[in-house]
Amino acid sequence: MHKLVVTVLAVLTAAAVVFLVLGHVPTFQSGFTDAQIKAVESAIKDYFVQHMQNSPSAVEREQIASGSTTVEVHMIKMSSKKLEGFATITLRDDESKAVGMGEIRVPCEATMGENSEWLWKCQN
Repeated sequence: MHKLVVTVLAVLTAAAVVFLVLGHVPTFQSGFTDAQIKAVESAIKDYFVQHMQNSPSAVEREQIASGSTTVEVHMIKMSSKKLEGFATITLRDDESKAVGMGEIRVPCEATMGENSEWLWKCQN
């Protein structure tokens, strides 16, 4: 019984020291952090922008270079290790708008693997 009391007191003392030093009780988060979510969004956006910059279509290359085509990516945490969202490609030229292609939304998802490494994919 004495060992149990000493152990409990030691744990409580350690917790109090951590609280006093940090000002809060630390929480241990598994899965995607806010910074990792932003990194996934950035990686997906970069992929689409680079794809358009290197397109065989001169029109597509000009649209992305001039800023008339933009890419935005929004991901939402569905669980600690899964993100879902979409990439929105907005084409501001009149021809694209006329044929109903002014805005294209591409569904995307990301999964957290071992060692906090993540993979993403978007539908084609």
